[in-house]
Amino acid sequence: MKFSTTGVVYLLAALATAENQDAGTQVTLAAPTPFPQRVKLSGNQNWDVPSGGRLERSQLKEFSAAEKDFLGEGWGKYVLCECKNYGPACTSTLSLAVPDAETGARIWYGHLYSGGPVTEKDFARNTKVSWSIVYNVGWSVLTSGEESEIDSDL
Repeated sequence: MKFSTTGVVYLLAALATAENQDAGTQVTLAAPTPFPQRVKLSGNQNWDVPSGGRLERSQLKEFSAAEKDFLGEGWGKYVLCECKNYGPACTSTLSLAVPDAETGARIWYGHLYSGGPVTEKDFARNTKVSWSIVYNVGWSVLTSGEESEIDSDL
């Protein structure tokens, strides 16, 4: 039997509610909370997803923006926020820039993935790419009164 990340997070929330109700305590559950961690990439930040790799098969969403709309770190944070909005199925992100073939202007690309954490080994160098930023995103359900130590990037 295979469980989705989303299903497991909500199952844990239901169990926490039932356990606390048995103890006679009222508990209000919050929505799943993301806990991002930036993946260290070595050398030049020109990493991309290799064709046919595991990430290509587990992509949830791809989107893009014009160079004028973002700076590099800002685009990485925007992609991370898109992951948060997507929900617990999103377990990693990749943001990068590629020059437009006609104008040479940078185009920002964002990718959301499922399937668990990634490492540098899931990516390949691409000399046309710049500004590669990768995050792994774990999810937790917090009860009222608990505080998240969420990364300041979100």
